[in-house]
Amino acid sequence: MSNEEMKSKLDGFKKTYSDFMMGNIDDEELAKDTTQPFWQSMYLSKKRLNNKGLDVDVRFSEEKGNRINTISVVNDGKNIIGTYKDNIIEEKSFKKDGRTIYDHKGKKMWIGNVIKARDENNMVACPNCGNMGDISSYINGCDYCNSRFQVEDFEEKVSSFVVSDDEKRKVQNISTRCSLGAIIAGIVMIIAMIVSFIVVIINQVNYKPGNYNANATIIFASLITGFPIFIKVFIGLIIVFVLIAVVVNRIRKNEVIEKNEVYYRLKNINGFVPEKFVQNLEYKLRNIHFAEKVEEVSAFASVPVDKIIEKYQDIIECSLYKVKFEDYKSVQGKDIIKLSCIMQISKMINNKIYEEGEKLVIYLSKKSDITEKDFGAIRFISCGNCGSSINILNGGVCEYCGTRLNYADYDWIIDRYYSNTEDNKLSEIEERTDVYIGNKKYIDPFKKLRIQMISAYLICIIFVYVDIN
Repeated sequence: MSNEEMKSKLDGFKKTYSDFMMGNIDDEELAKDTTQPFWQSMYLSKKRLNNKGLDVDVRFSEEKGNRINTISVVNDGKNIIGTYKDNIIEEKSFKKDGRTIYDHKGKKMWIGNVIKARDENNMVACPNCGNMGDISSYINGCDYCNSRFQVEDFEEKVSSFVVSDDEKRKVQNISTRCSLGAIIAGIVMIIAMIVSFIVVIINQVNYKPGNYNANATIIFASLITGFPIFIKVFIGLIIVFVLIAVVVNRIRKNEVIEKNEVYYRLKNINGFVPEKFVQNLEYKLRNIHFAEKVEEVSAFASVPVDKIIEKYQDIIECSLYKVKFEDYKSVQGKDIIKLSCIMQISKMINNKIYEEGEKLVIYLSKKSDITEKDFGAIRFISCGNCGSSINILNGGVCEYCGTRLNYADYDWIIDRYYSNTEDNKLSEIEERTDVYIGNKKYIDPFKKLRIQMISAYLICIIFVYVDIN
């Protein structure tokens, strides 16, 4: 499958996403275009909206002149994973009991992933063991691991689709507006000086008793007197705005994963693909935020998730926004990853919708000697005892023979979970408990940026006042 075809898959998924959220298509239709993990998280998301009695109307339209951009295309040996983004205009409203309680229209950006089984001369890699074989051979069972699949399991699937703000555009808009404000103020003052100067000259040339325009002279004298102060303030504002724009552009990027030293250490480990890991993480986190019962998430979490689920019952939307790998180590036969991430969430409280961020610190572990199963690409997880399909949403128990899936034998397990915790207290909390839901609100950096902008203006005003007096 070419890069353009993968882009086209995501471009067409925008309508599928809208139709599913609005109830125009059912679960089976959605499953045709998505991986099983992403389908499960979408299913739980829609189920939460239905339980809250909410009807959602969400539509996307293209911004003129924009095209889908490729962020990355990764080949992990089993699959090709494409990550793409595009600017869109989103129209979204929530209704409860026929009354609109939230309505929004604005410029947004989507970031999505498409995953496709690696294809070489009509040969594809088994999602379970990586063996290369003809697609039709997997229907009767892989020659090496005996896993069975449907032909549809090897088609390209959408594994992630997130709508968020375009950070770079927000930074550019803020910087442009602030800079333009200072420049316009300077231009207006210069024009005022030139006009008043011309008026003064004309008055002097055509001077007649009783025909002198004193106002122009007063304005000109005032501007001349205040010009040195204005220049200092103007230069100060420009410097402040440029510094803020540079800092924010370095910190805030459209990519979901921060490329730091730990990221590159993990990327160099054979078989580990950060992009696929994050997709799998997003599936787990979305399920945790939307779960109604412990069984729906207990398969991939060793922590007591009941405490977490109870705190998340007001959430109606969530998406994984940013991921930063904080640490990686191997201890006593286990690989352990510590990461921090930002979730974008929407809550309904007293029939009102609130949007906010949530900062998570999570520890995940996996047995060092096992090969990761390709849960991101396959459509089902099979029972090791009888071969039947296992549904993770029921606790990973086979409905036919009762065998429970030991997820730790296949993939990463969430061992610690800390939400909205103060950074200076995290170490102390980690020593006491594996789960903590704090009350510290995550502040969007753009809100901080606005405060910095206002502070810059106030400092300049104070500077002018002091200089005058």
